[in-house]
Amino acid sequence: MIGYLEGTLLELSQESVLMKVGGVGYEVLLPFSHRAHLSPIGSFCHLFIHTYVREDAIKLFGFYSLKERTIFEHLVTVSGVGPKLALALLGTMTGEDVAGLICAGRSGDLVAIPGVGRKIAERLILELKDKLHKFTVVSLPTIDQPVTQDGRVQDLRSALNNLGYKDKDIAPIIKDFERAIQQCAMDGSALPTLEGGVRDALKRLTSHVFNS
Repeated sequence: MIGYLEGTLLELSQESVLMKVGGVGYEVLLPFSHRAHLSPIGSFCHLFIHTYVREDAIKLFGFYSLKERTIFEHLVTVSGVGPKLALALLGTMTGEDVAGLICAGRSGDLVAIPGVGRKIAERLILELKDKLHKFTVVSLPTIDQPVTQDGRVQDLRSALNNLGYKDKDIAPIIKDFERAIQQCAMDGSALPTLEGGVRDALKRLTSHVFNS
């Protein structure tokens, strides 16, 4: 089984990357949010790999950290949660946040994730609450803890930089994203996701281009 790959990033698509390792190209599926952790095309990259084997296919799933891969492997043990749904869970927030929602029993927030129904959310909580506790975030940002410490802020900045936008152009968007995280942390609601942040940012940036 392949558990780790490092090599040159040759291609990046919406759902996967193509890595050249020792003269061989490996197609690796990965959560959308992990794209922000990748180096530019042509650069060195490394991923922790989960090898998924079925009678009709062998697929590789990649993660930027061993912790993310371990949480993914816990998710797919739940009945009704296949690799595709597990990727969707990790594609909208970090593994720590997913673990936090499960351990806190927040089924409503889990159901808000595309593809997760009420029964699946309840199974995730029932079967993984005790197993994922060690992966949960110890504390959320508070008024005395700058929200820039939250990984989503840097992930959003990196994702937009990788799409060609300069820091000066996205500064107001990053600031609004920080404020949204701060507010959610204070009132206890679900934190904004990287995927939602990227989607909203692109809407604002595109609207600015068309209206200028």
